[in-house]
Amino acid sequence: MHSDIIKQVVEYCNTRPEYCLNEIDVVEISDNSDEKCVFVKPDGNKQPALFTVNSYHGSNKKRVIPYFKILNCHNRHIISYNIGKRFCNLSEVREVGGTLYSRCAGSYDPVELSQKRAVDSKIALWIHDCLTGDFDHHDTLNRSVLAFGVSISYDFCKCFTNPHFPKDYAEELGLSSSTIAGYSEFVINQLTKYANLITRDGGAFVSGIIENYPETGNEKELLRYFNCFKKNFPIRLYYGRLFDSFVGLPFDRHQIEAILNGAEIDNASIFDWDCLISGLAEHQGY
Repeated sequence: MHSDIIKQVVEYCNTRPEYCLNEIDVVEISDNSDEKCVFVKPDGNKQPALFTVNSYHGSNKKRVIPYFKILNCHNRHIISYNIGKRFCNLSEVREVGGTLYSRCAGSYDPVELSQKRAVDSKIALWIHDCLTGDFDHHDTLNRSVLAFGVSISYDFCKCFTNPHFPKDYAEELGLSSSTIAGYSEFVINQLTKYANLITRDGGAFVSGIIENYPETGNEKELLRYFNCFKKNFPIRLYYGRLFDSFVGLPFDRHQIEAILNGAEIDNASIFDWDCLISGLAEHQGY
């Protein structure tokens, strides 16, 4: 049976020469629920260290999915992924046998992702990166543009404590100011989702996460990063320039009430987007 599993992986690798070896060095094969986990010895960090093999949508066909081993910053990866996984297209971060892995971004089908449209996916990733401080979007195996231009990303090594805010970061992601302005309702809805996390109890949030990462997750460290996210929410809204494109657009204070509360801004003092940006500027000393 294992020979058939290895054959499935080899055939998959033959179709993905950009990140798979012609020959794989299988270290171990194990059962993990309904899937087979094929652990291999990678040739450097740019090669998968794990392949999972399972049924494809309940059919007799097998699906092979490659994963890369995460070598450091485990808790940053875990908390950032779990903050944004429902909101934007982030590659899965999973624990298998006491080791942390990230799923190769190019292995996804658009139907699996939260954001299935090209512009939505870019905007959602832009927002997540700004609010977590993870500004690293170079073309790697963990970042990909799928069919119809849908983007997916994974790279959390500098999140939460990175003080750097690149100039015109949205443009670096291919987002113009006019595009963002045209999707203002989507941006507000996304920001509201993150603002609602500010009200969550950090201990309860982290406890729910640690169940999936019992061997690599550190509750104290995860909580520290989550609290960092909550504390720096106002300053990241400001330095991420998330509202710059909205100046001059119709303003609805009720629509952004959750964001104002999350940023600890007095609603009564906000009448337009300029006022909101000015209010956020007062939090620069955080």
